Amino acid sequence: MRKGFILLLLLALAAMPCLAAAEEAGTAETQAAEVQAAESEPLTLFDARYYFEHRLLQRLFYAAPEETMAELSGGGLYGRWNTYVTEIGFAVTYDAGQFETRDMSRDGIRVLMLSMPEPEKTLLCYRIYLCWDAGTGTAGYYTAEYDKVEGFFDEGCLICGWTADGAHHYYLEGSIMPDSRDPEYEKALSAEADAVLELMRKSIPAAEGKD
Repeated sequence: MRKGFILLLLLALAAMPCLAAAEEAGTAETQAAEVQAAESEPLTLFDARYYFEHRLLQRLFYAAPEETMAELSGGGLYGRWNTYVTEIGFAVTYDAGQFETRDMSRDGIRVLMLSMPEPEKTLLCYRIYLCWDAGTGTAGYYTAEYDKVEGFFDEGCLICGWTADGAHHYYLEGSIMPDSRDPEYEKALSAEADAVLELMRKSIPAAEGKD
């Protein structure tokens, strides 16, 4: 029931004009600027963040996994957000301290965790995981998304992902992290990274069989 509701919500969101227009040629930032110019209503923070987290970064990563991971390391994530909002003429509402990039590589798989500002609405991301297996050339883009629908279910976390061809998949239910100052935070974050890494591992054999 819950999974079905989520899928319907994703399908409805996918039909939004601002996302459909993002398929036009040009850079991701330029696409978003064109979207804003074509809309009669101004972009909301949700519009801006959803495109950034689920379209722009996803496309940049799959186009050049290693280069994107190198760019986003350190303060690159905040820099990329600033570039994007400047392009679309949207007021920057976050500061650098609300973004974090952490290398969580293990078992020969490169994993870069991107921590986003606290999400305000369902489908926005708590964290994004960029995964890269150099041995097979396999890339994986996974999202830990805010999950709450009034009258249906309380706040939670969904582990989802995007494929290179733009398909969105719901994988499993995660958990709300303790505050970063809580002694249990690192343990909880490591457990989430392990779950993402397991999803990544499952994608690698299929890639090995391709020409």
